[in-house]
Amino acid sequence: MKIAILDAKSLGEGISLEPIGRLGECIVYPQTLEMEIEERIKDSDILVLNKVPMNKETLKNAKKLKLICMTGTGTNHIDVAYCRSRNIAVTNVKGYCTDSVAQHTLSMVLYLFGHMGFYREYTASGAYIEDHAFSHYSTKFSELKGKQWGIIGLGEIGKAVGRLAKAFECSVVYYSTSEKNDDGEFERTTLEGLASQSDIITIHAPANERTIGMVDGKLMDSMKDGVVLVNTGRGLIINEKDLADRVLAGKFGGVGLDVIDGEPMAKTSPLTAIMDHPNVLITPHVAWAAIEARQRVIDEVALNIQAFIDKKPRNML
Repeated sequence: MKIAILDAKSLGEGISLEPIGRLGECIVYPQTLEMEIEERIKDSDILVLNKVPMNKETLKNAKKLKLICMTGTGTNHIDVAYCRSRNIAVTNVKGYCTDSVAQHTLSMVLYLFGHMGFYREYTASGAYIEDHAFSHYSTKFSELKGKQWGIIGLGEIGKAVGRLAKAFECSVVYYSTSEKNDDGEFERTTLEGLASQSDIITIHAPANERTIGMVDGKLMDSMKDGVVLVNTGRGLIINEKDLADRVLAGKFGGVGLDVIDGEPMAKTSPLTAIMDHPNVLITPHVAWAAIEARQRVIDEVALNIQAFIDKKPRNML
């Protein structure tokens, strides 16, 4: 089998591609531009990729191709229907980053809820050296214990975050964006109820027709003043102009974003107005990327390839 890994750079450094490499004749490209796709895949049996577009145009001369392996969950850049018409199998990986994203979510909440940015800057600026008191607490912060933590989207990541919240003795409620998820471990509520009553709100939902733009100005206005809002789901769920306006107006105690509408951030993004705000923490879509999670992706892709070879397909779309 000839295997081409088209955008290995998307998985970063420090991981081993050997689980895939030992399954066939493997060539690794750090990244692949659209103009390079046709030449690089024309003799391949198997492709491994993350964001490289796979459609009628890019696949037209890939006559030997049998399998496309995603190094992630989302497949919006793959024309799955066309692949099926060509008898090209498509697989993805699931559940590889649950712990990583939950950990990043908690890190953001702790940083924002405790106003760690302010206190770090206070000390780093040298102001503590000039202070006459042993302790400085001009910016108030609270304990998590007893606070309500609202979770939008209770998939595996949402559940993991809920359990972390419970470890801090928070009251955990959730809103099911599909309106189908009923979980006895946590209390289910409406979106409006969650927004108006929660001290911390974290988002772990997919972007679809039900969720895109769901967190808009109207919903934000119904939230408590000083609420901490964190999104590690999908950027399109939040109306970023509405968010920026309310950050600047002092609505939020903290805002953490690991996902935004358009990645990397555009110069015209409304978020540029708040990206250096002391109550805002924006990270570059890295919540999923703990080294263990990135290695898990490779291991899962290798299992998908081996299962396909053995005619026992797994994670097939």
